[in-house]
Amino acid sequence: MAKKDNKYTKTISNKSQVFGLGRPLNLGETTTRQATLLALISGVCFAIWRTIAGDPSATIGTFAVAAGANVFFSFFIAQELDPEPSRKICGLIGAVLTVVGQVVWGAGSITVLIWALFVLRLLNRSSGSRHQIGDNAIIILMAFWLGKEGFWIYPIVTGVAYIIESQIKGGYYRSLYISGLAFATAAMAVQTGEKAVLSVSYLWLMGITCILLLPEITMANYTTAKGDQDGVRLIPQRLQTAQGFMMVSSFLLAWFQGDEAAKALVPVWMAASGCGIYLLFYLIKNKKENRNLED
Repeated sequence: MAKKDNKYTKTISNKSQVFGLGRPLNLGETTTRQATLLALISGVCFAIWRTIAGDPSATIGTFAVAAGANVFFSFFIAQELDPEPSRKICGLIGAVLTVVGQVVWGAGSITVLIWALFVLRLLNRSSGSRHQIGDNAIIILMAFWLGKEGFWIYPIVTGVAYIIESQIKGGYYRSLYISGLAFATAAMAVQTGEKAVLSVSYLWLMGITCILLLPEITMANYTTAKGDQDGVRLIPQRLQTAQGFMMVSSFLLAWFQGDEAAKALVPVWMAASGCGIYLLFYLIKNKKENRNLED
């Protein structure tokens, strides 16, 4: 008797790879090249700004690198929230908004953005492959590091992400085991005992992000994006899960960890806002074009 198919039987992976969630950096694309240039320019501009403000040299260098990296990663996070090939410019909008966000709130942790990027790819499978040992090492290491820095909720959220990954369509059952490892790192996380304080400005930003991202979750049903490695259309359920998880988890992280955690998540929210803003213009443009064709 043939074995009954289930959601695990079609899991795509390349066993010869150490990393499965990596995606190519194509500087030949105009938007990618522009985003990279924007990141470099913003880093230089922030360095000049902090120099004029009289900051120490070490602080200036750290801030400039973090600011440039935040812009760079915001662009790629937007590509994961909306991987549609015809809407790549949404990442550029998110990168520009991140520059504005850093002027207002400052530059946050690069580690948070690396964690967010890999968790999104873990859930949406935009690379066309499931997570491999190298990807898991990066995600767990980022969660552990953030936990040791006092952001104790990151290992817990990471464990939840692996559990969700194992249960949605195309899930990998061994993700459940990895979730246990993520939860184990939570035991080593540092809890400062200080009461988390979240500024009203972050609450406003979270609310605006939520409103702008909700249409993206609906439009994910009609995605034509394909995985880089397998060339197969992304599973809408996985894409919607990644979008919803990142929105909810980032809000929880900010709520429980306060302003410092929220500052690090600003590039994620700006990327999501950029996706929502461009999607609105994209739909209006398409509607006008359809009306012209009908006329």
